[in-house]
Amino acid sequence: MNELLELTVKTHGGLDRWKKFSKVNAHVVPGGVLWHLKGNPGLLDDYNLEVSTYEQHVIFTGFSAADRRSIYTKDRVSVESMITGETIFSRDNPRASFVGHVLETPWDEMHVAYFASYAMWLYLTQPLLFCSI
Repeated sequence: MNELLELTVKTHGGLDRWKKFSKVNAHVVPGGVLWHLKGNPGLLDDYNLEVSTYEQHVIFTGFSAADRRSIYTKDRVSVESMITGETIFSRDNPRASFVGHVLETPWDEMHVAYFASYAMWLYLTQPLLFCSI
């Protein structure tokens, strides 16, 4: 491990600590203009999420409605009812749905679920990703 990587991982609690758990839970209140720009203001103003640390898997609780959640995996994103478990929306190969988009292209809920989940998975697992664990 190079010196900068070692310092970075140590600052985030150390690799031994990160290896001890398999998920991260967070309550997030983000800011910024992205959701307004993409036509989805308010969709992700305040949420809880669960991020798996060893596989691409993220659950946003309360996604788009209090009784819904989004579920992200590497190849699929879906929104389901937390009451019945019924899938309301889903998209396989969600990355492909961005082909041809430009900055002004509006996003549907599946675009938001994929982008936000992928981003949060990367943000919250960086110490492990940096070390290729």
